[in-house]
Amino acid sequence: MTTEPGLNRDAELAALKREPLPRPHAWRIRQTEVERLAARGDRCETRRCHGVIVAVTRRWWRSTEAARVLLAEHLVCEQHGTEFAERHHIGVDPPGEVTVRHLDAAELAEADGCDWQACRTVAAWVFTESYTTRGEPDSDAYLSCDRHAAAFADRFHIDAPEAGEGGAR
Repeated sequence: MTTEPGLNRDAELAALKREPLPRPHAWRIRQTEVERLAARGDRCETRRCHGVIVAVTRRWWRSTEAARVLLAEHLVCEQHGTEFAERHHIGVDPPGEVTVRHLDAAELAEADGCDWQACRTVAAWVFTESYTTRGEPDSDAYLSCDRHAAAFADRFHIDAPEAGEGGAR
């Protein structure tokens, strides 16, 4: 005898209610992103507000109808980002920073392949995204071959490095 999905809905909803939710989160976006969104004509997602987008707000909530935890993420202006942070008793994290540099000889010898999708070409660049999450500093590093350096630069909205160029940006 097998049970059909959904027959244990009450037990599933009870388990959902016990599941802890991540805390709300808000952060400012980099100036290059602000400019790109403004040029595209994007505005604050709060109803009737036409302010320039400078922050992202994120909160998780339980949906008993969908029987899962859902995420609400909004691009907002300074005023609405600050109001969200005050309402949830959190701070608004500063914008992140992306740097790119060519790997030095020792790093090239130890480098894995490019992190772009299925590309496994030997990496020549490292893109480092440094940011703060709930007051804690963190960073992510992405290795890139010469062929995908422009794609990574486009993803982070920074100038693409020139092949063979050294130093940090």
